[in-house]
Amino acid sequence: MAGQSPCIFCKIVAHRFPATIVYEDSDHLAFFPREHLNPGHLLLIPKHHIDYLFDMSAHSYLALWATVAKLAPGLQSVTSAKRVGVAVEGFAVPHVHVHMVPLYAREELNPARATLKDWPAVYGRRSVPNLAVSRTPSGVAVLPRALDGAGYLRR
Repeated sequence: MAGQSPCIFCKIVAHRFPATIVYEDSDHLAFFPREHLNPGHLLLIPKHHIDYLFDMSAHSYLALWATVAKLAPGLQSVTSAKRVGVAVEGFAVPHVHVHMVPLYAREELNPARATLKDWPAVYGRRSVPNLAVSRTPSGVAVLPRALDGAGYLRR
């Protein structure tokens, strides 16, 4: 992106823009978007900037989807979702990103349902919704943690 300002996702990767990061490995980052469809909605991005999903190398493309598959069971478990839906469109931010959305019923993957959230105001500095991060030899995994009565993680 020489000569251009980095996109917002590149700023998140560089830790120059705040985000509640729930997963990170050497090539990917997952965090809560400002607009979400359901609680627990995540965005998974490659750390390397690329605008269009089908411009990715075969290796990077497969690694992205392998990471989606790695995160989905934990996301489904901690949110008690019936399924985890995925969507890729890429118009709002020109950086590949996969929406991972806990689903409980039909029609919930509709982007028109998105609501704006200011995560620090909603969850404060010491809590994130139903998800916790644990470092493992293969990277970082999303794992369930005990919740208090209001649905916040106990520290």
